[in-house]
Amino acid sequence: MRSCLFALVVLGISICGCSGRSPSSGEAAPSEARFTREDFEHYLKALSAHDYDGLTHYYTADVRLGASPDSPGLDREGIMKMEQGLADAWNWTMDVHQIVIDERGAAVRATLDGPFLKDVPEFMGSSPKAGERWKLDFAMFYVLRGGKIAELHPGEGQYFHRAQ
Repeated sequence: MRSCLFALVVLGISICGCSGRSPSSGEAAPSEARFTREDFEHYLKALSAHDYDGLTHYYTADVRLGASPDSPGLDREGIMKMEQGLADAWNWTMDVHQIVIDERGAAVRATLDGPFLKDVPEFMGSSPKAGERWKLDFAMFYVLRGGKIAELHPGEGQYFHRAQ
């Protein structure tokens, strides 16, 4: 479960083609009334830049990743540690196929693609080696509250495979 969550948090970590800047580079934090598509694009840009200070502006204080009746999931600190660990292991870029957002939530469908920077003994049922190029096709669902991200839920049917 933990390795699956490790892989799935990457949804917005490296988005190609997003416009805007993260809050730490001069942008305002997300609007208080509503988390807009522009806010979401800025969030993805902060993830892409591994801007850990900027990311915290987009999360509620009690944000959770992968919470379920059987698990509390990861809190904000756990999400940041996981994101940093993934960035240290995998040099990937993301191709976003679809973004859907409304006042209550957002969903993203995307593919991560790139070489691993070091050997990883177990990652989503595989053992990528340094220099090998892998892909992850996935979806992530976000619950929004008070103009911020309150919950992140990995979609079913993730597909992690060696790139050709």
